[in-house]
Amino acid sequence: MGPLNQDLPSLAEDQTFANNWVQTYIVPYKYSIKFCYLARANEVIPGDESSYVFPAMKRVKKALRSYNISIRVTTSVASQVLGQSFPPSISTFSEESKSVMTQIAQYLKAKDPHYLVVASETGWPSAGDRFAIVDLAKTYNNNLVKHVKSQKMATPLKPEERFEAYIFALFNENLKPAGVEQHCGLFYPNMAPVYPIKF
Repeated sequence: MGPLNQDLPSLAEDQTFANNWVQTYIVPYKYSIKFCYLARANEVIPGDESSYVFPAMKRVKKALRSYNISIRVTTSVASQVLGQSFPPSISTFSEESKSVMTQIAQYLKAKDPHYLVVASETGWPSAGDRFAIVDLAKTYNNNLVKHVKSQKMATPLKPEERFEAYIFALFNENLKPAGVEQHCGLFYPNMAPVYPIKF
């Protein structure tokens, strides 16, 4: 969970705004909801708002500490942050994202040694183009669940660590623009399953 991308400049530049955001959206629920992560921005790196992400993360973390709340603060990035990505052992950030991503990676590594073991969005659409069909979505997501449960999702750098993965998305989003993103859900908006999946 996290704030809207349009709140990034205010979060990055105004500690009072960050404090108020935490007080409004986190503090009232800290005993009833288990927050695992707070993501500052969704896929804005690289881009015009990239420079706001790191300061926003630090201000939100400071606000959480002021309320004695311990939640990991991170960001969600798309594969465009990578330059070379294969093999993983020689991956690099793209030139457009290197400066910001290096800052963020160093900060997260200093705060939490488990900082890069989460796939926050993965999945397969069930409609929307010729490769997006129910059978492929069912196969991909069921195999993903099996793979994560098998504990074989470690990285070469940390083979003993468990890897977390989150399926995108829980529901088909019929209000999104036409295309595959409307059909990534495990359920239709009326809560009927698109296909069976075993967790």
